[in-house]
Amino acid sequence: MNSLLLRKFRSEEIVFAALLFQLLTGIFFIVATANGWLGLISTIGVILVYLCCLGLTNPNTAALSMAPFNKNAGSASSLMGAVQMGIGSLASVAVSLFNSGTALPLATIMACTSVVGFLILVAGRRNIHNQVMVDYTKTGNAGIH
Repeated sequence: MNSLLLRKFRSEEIVFAALLFQLLTGIFFIVATANGWLGLISTIGVILVYLCCLGLTNPNTAALSMAPFNKNAGSASSLMGAVQMGIGSLASVAVSLFNSGTALPLATIMACTSVVGFLILVAGRRNIHNQVMVDYTKTGNAGIH
């Protein structure tokens, strides 16, 4: 699906839309879980929607974050992977520490990571656009639409 979307939209636009929808899904997940509105099937459905958004954000954010690194792409990629694994392990520990027998800790961590990701995207949006455009003018093809 991502390759089809990239034919019409830039990576930054896809990430913004998917992350916004992921953020709204995370907030809905918190509200619905706190009020007891979700059963097992609906909880799985909400998590599926959230993960679908991740399927759009992950490859595009990886492409955007790797765009400035022509010479040190291997080092940048390994650092990115290490940071992702570190944040994932911290999120896992947080969910475990706040175990309440419900999905509320999971929903909270999912929503919080979406909020942080969205804030980082909004704060760095101008820098992302400028960096990708500079790279495009140097090479003629940044690999990011």
